[in-house]
Amino acid sequence: SDKGEQGYKLTFLFSPNDFFTDSSLEKTYIYRRELDFSGQPIVSHAEGCPIHWKSDAVDLTKDGAVLAHSNANSHTRTARRQWDDTSFFKFFDPPRRVVAPDAEAEKEVSDEDIEENEFEVMLDIQLGEDFKDLVRLSLSFPLISKLISISFLSALLCWW
Repeated sequence: SDKGEQGYKLTFLFSPNDFFTDSSLEKTYIYRRELDFSGQPIVSHAEGCPIHWKSDAVDLTKDGAVLAHSNANSHTRTARRQWDDTSFFKFFDPPRRVVAPDAEAEKEVSDEDIEENEFEVMLDIQLGEDFKDLVRLSLSFPLISKLISISFLSALLCWW
């Protein structure tokens, strides 16, 4: 990286679509300077990228969208389309670690909030590691990479 940090970047390429203008979305995982007990690098944090949605109505990272529809009588009817907020595209907006506040902090953060946040951060890091391992495995075994990809993506879609 520009800051001399080490890590890895996952880049997802997209064809033109009705939802966003980006042709690629990236997520970068930054390593800590120290290694774990087995000599492997430790991910410190992740940095995502903004997604440039074509409109708020198609932003799949929001809980829902307001849609307006005009009928033949020129009456506009507003409806709200709902979808689950666990979108794949939230992957590009990684959770940030919450630190325990000091005595002068205005907002109190509970131990439960810190624990839940740490779980979200670790889950995000594990997902990045799984994607990285999938890419490495696909490059090492190109003949079975399609089977692995289909199986992994099916599991990922179920997990999300």
